[in-house]
Amino acid sequence: MNQEPIDVFGIGNALLDVEYRVSEEFLTKHRIEKRHMTLVDKDHMLRLTHALDGHVIASNCGGSVANTMYAMRGFGCRTYLTCRVAPDDAGHHFVSQLEQAGIGTNTILPTDDGVTGRCLVLITSDAERTMNTCLGVSDQLLPTQVDGDALARSRSIFIEGYLASSDTGYIAARRARELADERDLETNLTLADTSIVKMFRPQLEAIIGNGLTRVFANIEEAFEWCGTDRLDIALTQLRDIAQEAVITLGPGGCSINTGKSRTHVDAFPVTPTDLNGAGDMFAAAYLSAIPDSDTESAARFANFAASRVIQCTGARLESIAAYNAIKQLYLTNPKKEQTGQARASSA
Repeated sequence: MNQEPIDVFGIGNALLDVEYRVSEEFLTKHRIEKRHMTLVDKDHMLRLTHALDGHVIASNCGGSVANTMYAMRGFGCRTYLTCRVAPDDAGHHFVSQLEQAGIGTNTILPTDDGVTGRCLVLITSDAERTMNTCLGVSDQLLPTQVDGDALARSRSIFIEGYLASSDTGYIAARRARELADERDLETNLTLADTSIVKMFRPQLEAIIGNGLTRVFANIEEAFEWCGTDRLDIALTQLRDIAQEAVITLGPGGCSINTGKSRTHVDAFPVTPTDLNGAGDMFAAAYLSAIPDSDTESAARFANFAASRVIQCTGARLESIAAYNAIKQLYLTNPKKEQTGQARASSA
């Protein structure tokens, strides 16, 4: 039995990401809400796939926390992913990709007769991404699939807010957070998407329980959760559910409230090709850096890493080595102090 320590125990959806380049007219024609994730059934997914025939850019194994665990592994962390895939070709490919990267995961249930989940990522000319997701068996992640032994060997957990949409997934996420609390582990959650906040808030609250170490949200998710359009209020109110609130602002960088201080760190200005995966990369870089860095330094590295992935196509880089290359580039970049500037104030 593997007894090696784990830096981050992730729990989230396992999805095959298929990316397409589309026009604004395509979104309008198919009544797709831009910049958001929409859950669809298998039939709707097949209709969209047929309409998108010939527009494929790339296909990769994904899922929000899966992307984060993959990136963290590339940054030198030991990671584990709890997820559910079917015993089909996509499911075996997904697990194989994790194993090749050195990421631990739970075993495939051999009796599953469903399909591995899929996410259609629709990218418009402004680099914005809109997602239509069919969860497949990922929607049926079970609490019994949370490996207590692996979690006990972990320093922290990272929970994907998308699990709130699943009747069993949110219970599995809540179970993971409860086990983490029993062991006094660091607990992290991403709010995932404004649609999740709007439609599944009670489930998110159940996952959050008595509070988290850290919550990640983009500005829209933060405003939706807090019922405000002011960043200062959102930073204050998110600390009702977490000791540390981390809000990403796209080209505006990020703002963080630890309770003791508030820090804003500017973005590294680049021309984006594809914004898909920016939040996943940000979280990966931040969590990989924060054990040995202060908040400002971790946020600067997170902004830098996010700026690199959005210049590529797809939510993931081509290899584990590519993430390490980003880290080394950052560490040796003589200009890093001239961009990604920070401003701090008392909380």
